[in-house]
Amino acid sequence: MAKSIRVGIGKYRYNISGNITITLGGIEIPNSESENYDPSIDCLIYAVSDALLGAAALGGIAQIPDFYEKVESKAVEVVKDVERKVHYEGYAIVNIDSTILTSNNVINKYLNRIHENLTSLLFIKPEQLNVKVCPYTDSDSETLKEKIECNAVVSLKKR
Repeated sequence: MAKSIRVGIGKYRYNISGNITITLGGIEIPNSESENYDPSIDCLIYAVSDALLGAAALGGIAQIPDFYEKVESKAVEVVKDVERKVHYEGYAIVNIDSTILTSNNVINKYLNRIHENLTSLLFIKPEQLNVKVCPYTDSDSETLKEKIECNAVVSLKKR
């Protein structure tokens, strides 16, 4: 019997209030206007985690025990927990395709570091992960500075 491929989709949007530095894929993205850093804000990790859980039919990140406590410390703890759950259920990651929608062009400079960090956190090969940035377009250019959205599609197979 052929092993089936399972697919999950994750999406997370964050409205950045005030001058705050965020993380994407566990990598700090500096904000030249801010020294405030919040390691719990990582919409890429949340989108990937949600997609992994969905593909494995394990719910979503909000159903993770102690999710909100983990989020308050560091977002990478969430993806580590999710990777363990998916692995324990007998699944292997086939591919992850993710998109960061933002008006912040500086993120392009960090894509390689984001990619390296996520492949390390998820124990996957570089060719199993795609991370890309797309411009976030909106009619109100002022609100664009305050928005970031990440989407992820994950495929899994039974090991």
